[in-house]
Amino acid sequence: MIVRYADDDDIFEVIHALRARDLVEVDAVRFEGSSTSIAEAMIASRASRVADLCLATSEGYAVALIGGGLTSPRVGSVYMVATDRWPEIALAATRWAKRDGIGRVLPAIVNRAECRCWEGHTVARRWLERLGFRPEGRHPLVGKHGETFVTYAWLNPEPAFAAPSHEGD
Repeated sequence: MIVRYADDDDIFEVIHALRARDLVEVDAVRFEGSSTSIAEAMIASRASRVADLCLATSEGYAVALIGGGLTSPRVGSVYMVATDRWPEIALAATRWAKRDGIGRVLPAIVNRAECRCWEGHTVARRWLERLGFRPEGRHPLVGKHGETFVTYAWLNPEPAFAAPSHEGD
């Protein structure tokens, strides 16, 4: 498996070939309606994320996008979507994600990483749990068609804390 920074072609390639359950999950929470507009929106918002990576086959075929951004100084939000070729790289991707994944998509200062997953996407939910994410809450009616989502969180086993600032006290 190859891990590389996702370029525009990778984003278009993966978004246009999403697994059926990934398409349901993405469509439920995006304003954009078409695969093209979703890919364009991801590219346009790239600056708001720390990293967008492409997981590809050894031949270089883009199979999955994984990325993340900060939501507060010590908390990040992560995502992953994949094509139907996911089984070809799933084992290698799982090993990589457990070893290096969080550190590649979020800064080392992150104590917590969160994501929301569509309740019906059992493959994604199992993968998150294999990576050490734990379900924290069920959220009905999050999706634009009434879909229920589950919040998952990963907690850094060695959290870092900044010294409190009490300026003006």
